[in-house]
Amino acid sequence: ALAFGDNRAHQKRHKIIHPDPKDATIPLAPNSDATNPCGYVLYKQCNSTWGLDPLGTSNVHTICNWGCAMTSTSMVVSTWNNGSFDYNPGTINSYLNSHNGYADSDLIVWSAVDPLGAEFDQETHIPQSDIENNVANCRSAYI
Repeated sequence: ALAFGDNRAHQKRHKIIHPDPKDATIPLAPNSDATNPCGYVLYKQCNSTWGLDPLGTSNVHTICNWGCAMTSTSMVVSTWNNGSFDYNPGTINSYLNSHNGYADSDLIVWSAVDPLGAEFDQETHIPQSDIENNVANCRSAYI
């Protein structure tokens, strides 16, 4: 998952989006030369501090092997709070566990993240041009 965000303080809505399956021009591999022009806090889901922690209440999945959306969420939330609290994947996972933030043991309940300063809504199957516009304008998107 990729997380991108809007740096304007008044606009804190984030979208979970999926490329239109008919649009074959979406790159399949990350760009190794990518930069961080929007100034996002960056975390690795397999960091040794939290990577082996269970994702949610799962007995099978860890943050490292299934925590991409939750790790992206921690990057968005950490960026939006201007570093006032370290919402890393470990602390977000603990927060979600204690605030009914997971369904079926490890699926994020997006409304549970809203109190942390980011409101999430969902949109599916949008054109690549809309994804590119979100990225170019530093608006959050999970892809």
